[in-house]
Amino acid sequence: MWKHFSYFLLLAFGTVTPAPSCDCRGPQPACVYLSADAIFLCRVSFTNDDGSGRFAQATLVRFDVEEGFKGVEPEVHQIWVDPGSFSTCYEEYRPGQRCLIFATRKDQLPGDAAAMTIMRGPAGAAKPNPPGFDPAKPPPVYYAPECAGSRPADGFPKLDQDLAMLRAYRAGQTLPRVLGHVYLFPFRGWPDFTGPPLKGARVMMSNGSTTLSATTDGEGNFSVADAPSGYYKVWADLPPFRMDGQAVLDVREVGCGYKDIPLRTTSTIQGVVLDHRGRPAPKIPVLVRLKDYAEKTYGLDVATDSKGQFAITGLPDSDVYLSAGSDYPRTDMPYRGIYYPQSRSMDTAAALRLKPGEHRESIGLKLDAPLERTG
Repeated sequence: MWKHFSYFLLLAFGTVTPAPSCDCRGPQPACVYLSADAIFLCRVSFTNDDGSGRFAQATLVRFDVEEGFKGVEPEVHQIWVDPGSFSTCYEEYRPGQRCLIFATRKDQLPGDAAAMTIMRGPAGAAKPNPPGFDPAKPPPVYYAPECAGSRPADGFPKLDQDLAMLRAYRAGQTLPRVLGHVYLFPFRGWPDFTGPPLKGARVMMSNGSTTLSATTDGEGNFSVADAPSGYYKVWADLPPFRMDGQAVLDVREVGCGYKDIPLRTTSTIQGVVLDHRGRPAPKIPVLVRLKDYAEKTYGLDVATDSKGQFAITGLPDSDVYLSAGSDYPRTDMPYRGIYYPQSRSMDTAAALRLKPGEHRESIGLKLDAPLERTG
């Protein structure tokens, strides 16, 4: 037991697991993760997750392979995965769930899998080995934490793009070294690709010694066939839109680099928020939501200044809703949301639409009386 415990400590605290690690930034195309040891489409057939794997005991998940793209021999039909125990990168896999996995082979000493499985959890009970898992001769175990290690195969936006890319890679086709998308903020880039396509944007990327360029196609996408690995400053130009500063692009040694580049309009809306007594209301959140994506909370938002005034720049040429207050009032923000011109619901709110470059002033919103705490 103590021998196994020493192995467990070494694995948990003394080794470094190679990429892909948990990376919960925006999702990126599959080519960004081609450095993984094994890439496969699969379905969860077993998990011994009982809640303790995130704290004291490891979890093992068995996947039935549907399609392999890298590091999976044709005769391999099942793969064991550690979903990220002993870290904040834990991924929950549910029986029957289909996933696309980017997995890294774990550095493992003899007995490690057994030691992590039999470690006693907070309740004092030892977790048994999974059926068919021989700790004396453990099968290969891979590491696939959240975000960068896996994504749902069902319901994930446009997973077909990932699968097409991975099938091309498996067939030996050369993939671009840089991929990207120029989009109009606050619409979204990959994998949703919402908003108007920004065709003809000139994209430049430079690392000091190498400068490369590309032009977006009819969907706002761009690619660069060849680029040395490393970090680049990248920017896009498409009048009358503007870009705030520059972005950073990481081109990896294996696979590709990917970057969504947001451009904004110069359209501005200004106004004032008053409380229920008609006085300027400071520190009130003011939010612009896209009408076609109103169920999503992303958008343009500010807080009113000490005079209750606000200004929001970068409204797209699209129908939007303007609101002040909160959809979820709380003690420090007791004002419920009021939509322009004076409605408690988007269902009866008026949509605003600014022309490119338009500056609209003197928009007023008046809040209802603040909600009072009861009890």
